[in-house]
Amino acid sequence: MNVSAGITSSEKFIIDVFDADGVKLYAIEKDYPSIPLGDEYRKLTHEFFRTSPRFKREYEYIKNVLKFRDHLPPIRDLYLEEGRIHVITYNRRGNEWEMIVLDLKGNEIGRTFIPLAEYEPFSFYPILYSVCRDKVYSLVETDDDEGWVVQTTPLQLK
Repeated sequence: MNVSAGITSSEKFIIDVFDADGVKLYAIEKDYPSIPLGDEYRKLTHEFFRTSPRFKREYEYIKNVLKFRDHLPPIRDLYLEEGRIHVITYNRRGNEWEMIVLDLKGNEIGRTFIPLAEYEPFSFYPILYSVCRDKVYSLVETDDDEGWVVQTTPLQLK
């Protein structure tokens, strides 16, 4: 089945599924608990704007207009591979992020936590990962030489 999927809500766990011509086939909707934004995220976001070369000159203005929602969106990113939808959520366990794996009809196959690099709490960059044959490949920055390595994590679904 040649399909694509897209996130359609920042408030609910909804994924629209489309055919190869872009015609919506159906929507996958799941109950997912809200994750509070938290004070640490607010502090990190202010710090990002205060120190970012791109925004620091406008920080005094930005801090007065910056508004935060109460909860993070239920879906951070998704990736389709071999008839599965791999959903990255904002649920974290240290440096690991929750991944929920669904079939194309929305039935849950399993969940796991995978290591992913995070650049800033507010980032213009995509998450640097790929999924292939039950493995997650992520690009992770090394602290020792400021280089990058590809980290391979087997998907061990529960």
